[in-house]
Amino acid sequence: MYYEDGRFARDKLWCFFTLNYLYRRRNQGQSNFFYQNILGADPPSLEELQSRIQQGDSTAISKIMYFSKNIPGTSAYWRAKKAELYSWISHHVEQGRGAPTVFMTLSCAEYFWPDLKRLLEETILACEGRKVDLDLHHNELSKAINDYSIVVQEFFHLGVDAFMKTIGLQVFGLKHYWGRFEFAKSRGQIHLHLLGIVEGVASEGGIYEQVYNLRNDKDKQTEALAKWARETFNLTASLDTNVKVNPNTQICSWFLCLYCWLFLR
Repeated sequence: MYYEDGRFARDKLWCFFTLNYLYRRRNQGQSNFFYQNILGADPPSLEELQSRIQQGDSTAISKIMYFSKNIPGTSAYWRAKKAELYSWISHHVEQGRGAPTVFMTLSCAEYFWPDLKRLLEETILACEGRKVDLDLHHNELSKAINDYSIVVQEFFHLGVDAFMKTIGLQVFGLKHYWGRFEFAKSRGQIHLHLLGIVEGVASEGGIYEQVYNLRNDKDKQTEALAKWARETFNLTASLDTNVKVNPNTQICSWFLCLYCWLFLR
């Protein structure tokens, strides 16, 4: 993918062919291990397995389903990841830190960042030997983002790391978090869904306890949550109608408050 002239990064099929090849080789090795070690010292033949299944013995099927969690993309793989997330949540609850307080989505916004455009221009120059100004040619920018998506994704990973070390940890107070990177046509190149635990929410007198004690008074619950959001995130739902507010900032603030409220309920 990082070859000097970019031929593999730009190819639309090569990455899929290579990924398929890697998975097939990996699965072949794992299946040999499974056959020799999981099914026992005297593995049954295919006919014997079919006979056992017909007689209601699904032990071998259960072993296959469990072992297939090692194969990315399978149902068993995602069930295992879901179980890992539940274990992570349960661990922090047992440690007195509470359940996740915040859910947020970090989007790439690949058409926005000047630094990303500069990196793509440098990549095009190095790989194709031509200079382009991606600010002036939108079609070229779109093509570069798709041809060199590996640059976009690495830029996003570094951006997420910088965000979590500064805004996430220092401003939002997220001491523990769990995230999943995803790709979707409607969401751009790459995005991240993240669960975070804000420090102190589950301590004595914290927002969890306050909301629980006010469970019979929704108005006071709302006041407590609003006060906590203002003090923790510097957010507010009270706007001066005489001040022009960026609608995108306003929407983001409302959504963050909504997610906090949903989790704290």
